[in-house]
Amino acid sequence: MMKTTTINITTIILIVFISILPKTASSQQGGWSRQMTNMGVDNLTCVYAFSPLNAIASVGYYTYPLTNAYQFYKTTNGGINWILISSGSNCYINTFQFIDEQTGYAGGGYTGPPPDFDKGQFILKTTNGGVNWTTAWYMIISELPVDIDFKDLHFINANTGWACSNQASILRTTNGGFNFTFHAITPYFYKKAIFFVNSQRGWTAGDSGRIASTSNGGLNWNMQPDLMTQTINSLSFLNEQTGYACNSTGFLFKTTNGGVNWASNQISTTPLYSIFYTDEYHGWIAGTNYIIGYNGSFFNSYVSSMTLKSISFCDTLHGWACGGTYMLYTSTGGVTGINPYNNSIPVEYNLEQNYPNPFNPTTKIIYDLPNSGNVKLIVYDLLGNETSILEKNKFKSAGRYSTVFDGSNLSSGVYFYLLEVNDGKDFSMAKKMLLIK
Repeated sequence: MMKTTTINITTIILIVFISILPKTASSQQGGWSRQMTNMGVDNLTCVYAFSPLNAIASVGYYTYPLTNAYQFYKTTNGGINWILISSGSNCYINTFQFIDEQTGYAGGGYTGPPPDFDKGQFILKTTNGGVNWTTAWYMIISELPVDIDFKDLHFINANTGWACSNQASILRTTNGGFNFTFHAITPYFYKKAIFFVNSQRGWTAGDSGRIASTSNGGLNWNMQPDLMTQTINSLSFLNEQTGYACNSTGFLFKTTNGGVNWASNQISTTPLYSIFYTDEYHGWIAGTNYIIGYNGSFFNSYVSSMTLKSISFCDTLHGWACGGTYMLYTSTGGVTGINPYNNSIPVEYNLEQNYPNPFNPTTKIIYDLPNSGNVKLIVYDLLGNETSILEKNKFKSAGRYSTVFDGSNLSSGVYFYLLEVNDGKDFSMAKKMLLIK
């Protein structure tokens, strides 16, 4: 067993006060497990996470040429079992959202039988946790050649919400779905996503990279600069300034000024369909073949041959993603804590240089344990003052570990992170990192 002598933190700072070395990031896979849903169909469309143990998922489909149908399933034990809680016909479900564990709304569409193939749209509402659903809105148009189903909806409380479809208009309710009003957007474009941060400020996006915003609850809309030319499939905003969008060619977009300007980053070569951010430092994007996570840098947290249409988290660690026959679950934020890069036990203790470095405001710290032990990982400032405790004498099995340090509440400058195993009796090492804001 390797043993390294513990030294004073001031001495450590002097020893490790060396130049900062860049390092290439490693992609991560794993952190997700596939769950058996027994739902019997191959069209999981949406999932909503209430808590680490509770979630609801929808199935929406139509069987040519006659039947439109939907189902809702619920888990109360982290996905070990999924129970059918309701089903219905005459419409299929594309999306849904819950305000609390009792009140929720769902949106979808209708395809009629031949020879007319009528098209329709539906909004359903539940007040008992999805056990029963009533029709809050529907419209069916005879002999319409294109689908008019609802693709997305967003509610800010039990009474106020919006829905968008393959039409030029947006639907809005302010009385819990008893009435809906139309709000038109020109130029006309098919809408795939809608998101509001309060009763006045919202965005909608769709085909050809088009996006529009409103500052009066949807009464008037202003077109923003197109986000390339491909379809925008999903939106997620944290506040009136910071928001995200993803498109059908693997691009992620971010704005920090309410959509006036957007930065783009191609994080996949396949379509991205669903985006979910809990805060500026924790986000996930699901699509064809990938779930891509962000915790200060992007990483592939799941790679497989599938198409995921929905992703939802209740906190920064627990979430579900679904699409087709796949239902995936993570309790680690999509990161594998032990051996995320290989299946072998490390042969020696090691503390890697943080990445990225310099960083703002988050960075990843990786360390190896060839033996089990109690781990302390602490961050100090240049004067030797303790600023953050990442691991506080926590027992860990042998393996490779990754943790994220968030310096949002710290000022720019040089910091040091110290790893000790068994109070430094087995291992002690410190490295320098630079926070630049």
